[in-house]
Amino acid sequence: MELHKAQEIVRDLFKKQSFSVLATQMDKQPYTSLVAFASTDDTRSLLFVTGLSTSKFMHIKKNPHVAMLIDNRLNNPQDVNQAAAVTVLGDVTAVRGEKREDFCHIYLLKHPHLKDFLQAPSSVLLALMIRKIILVTKFQQVVEWEVDNESSMIK
Repeated sequence: MELHKAQEIVRDLFKKQSFSVLATQMDKQPYTSLVAFASTDDTRSLLFVTGLSTSKFMHIKKNPHVAMLIDNRLNNPQDVNQAAAVTVLGDVTAVRGEKREDFCHIYLLKHPHLKDFLQAPSSVLLALMIRKIILVTKFQQVVEWEVDNESSMIK
């Protein structure tokens, strides 16, 4: 598959899917969580919200290197040939300062029902800064690329 086509598939997954599986690590043990996410317009970051007292937030504070899986499976036999799954690798940081308002707006466009959760003092908006993307289609067709967060989405 050409890189351009792979990038289109990833943008489509970022746009159409509401939930992802976030993988963190603590004490050499993996931990996964389902999170509602949104992509920034430049597709360099994925945004999600969590409570300050959650295990996932404690894991991220200790080790900000995470993976996030986003897929379009329907749980039927056709998924073997039709499903796409993207693994995003990167580092998570809390969104503060001048970007917070813009990122909150982006997040709420996709998840308006989570406004109270996002604005709660016990919650934090997090941004996964993408370093690498791994796309799997047709069950075993793999395309990988690095993301340049300093200039364009994809280098």
